[in-house]
Amino acid sequence: MFRIYLVFSLIVFIAIKQQCYAQKVVFNWGTQQANLNYRQCYQSLVKLNLGEAKTKELTDCVFGKMKAKFPKGINLNVNQFMDLTKQFMQNCLEGQAIQSELRFFWNEEFLKGFRTEMKKSMPSEFSEDQKNKLIGCVLIKLKQKYPKDGFKISEIMKDYEKIAEDCQLEIIK
Repeated sequence: MFRIYLVFSLIVFIAIKQQCYAQKVVFNWGTQQANLNYRQCYQSLVKLNLGEAKTKELTDCVFGKMKAKFPKGINLNVNQFMDLTKQFMQNCLEGQAIQSELRFFWNEEFLKGFRTEMKKSMPSEFSEDQKNKLIGCVLIKLKQKYPKDGFKISEIMKDYEKIAEDCQLEIIK
């Protein structure tokens, strides 16, 4: 029904998305611009509170995959760059078992992304109203159970699907 990994990829995507708002992302490996993009990526990932070593490991993984795919450098529009970064990030997260370390925050930026991704994972037969009610229900119940910022996503994994199923039953009635 609802896939937990969407939440993980969403949170990572939100953090990475903040690093670049230019029209194009252009840099060659070993240049000052490549180093700047690496540092911006690293600084975005710091927000995930994974610790210095895991943050560096994740940044290295993402940039390693970029370098392997584009050995001569990057010359992409922002949307292409973001899509690739999201794909590489997902691969790195899965490969390095970092997902259990990700943290959730009750701020509007994370919640907006959470709502968007949750809608995408819902059955297509749900009306917009049902989707909005279901999301609202899930968020209220999660907030009741996990009121503080920064809890690990792995902490809610056991509760998330049950809460979503309970809310779905409430909404469908």
